[in-house]
Amino acid sequence: MDKLKIEFIASLPDILSAINIAGQDGNSRMKLDIPASEIEAVIKMIGLKGKAFKVMIEEIEEEINNSYKNPEIEKLKLIK
Repeated sequence: MDKLKIEFIASLPDILSAINIAGQDGNSRMKLDIPASEIEAVIKMIGLKGKAFKVMIEEIEEEINNSYKNPEIEKLKLIK
């Protein structure tokens, strides 16, 4: 049986808690902004709860990167 492979577009949110390194063991936690167009991958990720998996990051072109930002978050940035 083939191993499950999940691929999706995401970005690190522009918040201080996007990456946390804490605890006695020094483990890290990351938060990701994932556009609604990637909901299928998000649902697949739920099935991995409690399981270990490998993460690989590939940077994408900036113009593509800007096209999937959450418009609601962008509106909040303008309010600041």
